[in-house]
Amino acid sequence: VTWARRASEHGVRRIVAGGTCFEYMGHGRLPDAPWTQAETPTCAEDAPLQWHDPYGATKAAGGVVMRGVARELGLNVWCLRFSALYGADDEPERLVPSAARAAIARQPFEMTRGEQVREILHVEDAVTAIFTCVSLDPPDGVRVVNVGTGVGLTLRALVGRIFDAVGTSQDLVLAGARPYRPNEAHYLVMRVDSMREATGWSSEISLDEGIRALVRGRAHA
Repeated sequence: VTWARRASEHGVRRIVAGGTCFEYMGHGRLPDAPWTQAETPTCAEDAPLQWHDPYGATKAAGGVVMRGVARELGLNVWCLRFSALYGADDEPERLVPSAARAAIARQPFEMTRGEQVREILHVEDAVTAIFTCVSLDPPDGVRVVNVGTGVGLTLRALVGRIFDAVGTSQDLVLAGARPYRPNEAHYLVMRVDSMREATGWSSEISLDEGIRALVRGRAHA
């Protein structure tokens, strides 16, 4: 709040704020209450927000406060809810870099059963989304938009594709060796058409292309 007020006092009229897909509740809970309906569920910008998980709830609350302050001050604000990101210089203990490290070293990789369905966006696509919004005023002054691919896959399939990119046997992927986190969402995939319609932006780096680049960079590190 203080930051937004100071920005307004110094003549800033447009803000791009970063949020996360984990602001959403998602659909189904693993392992005891999975999503069982036939259609694949997605989260539009008006989907229910998170209240089970402290991280997601805090991010969601921060976004609500930011939008309220922006309207009070007459600021133009984009609130970008990013999907999970991956790419160079990622935190080493996150799923993608840790799986890549295990695959390159030909070591066993312990994970949950990997039934979680997620979308994952290359960090370079996320950066282009930010720069796109920096140059545009949002419709209606304040706009929340989802930034991702809109395409989900299970985490087990994601890890499998990393191992395949390295050429390491998926027999080393020990799915089920770790438990799910409490209140683990089964499906957490966003609808991304609002961002495309408002700005013309869409993701450009395919998952396989991004994984190959990540593997090459780590193999030569």
